[in-house]
Amino acid sequence: MVDANESILSVVLQHKTLEDVMRFVVASRAALPDVIVQDEYTHDVVVRLNDQCWVVYDTT
Repeated sequence: MVDANESILSVVLQHKTLEDVMRFVVASRAALPDVIVQDEYTHDVVVRLNDQCWVVYDTT
């Protein structure tokens, strides 16, 4: 999970690619409950950091 002293925004801003997101999910043991396909190029990647915090990445 994200360290209490580290803001979620500072962590998320480090993610430049979907690979960065996936490495973060695995390393932090966050949950990846859904990937929503918008079209052949765009996907929304939903990451649950904890019960109160979810991050959604819009990827193309």
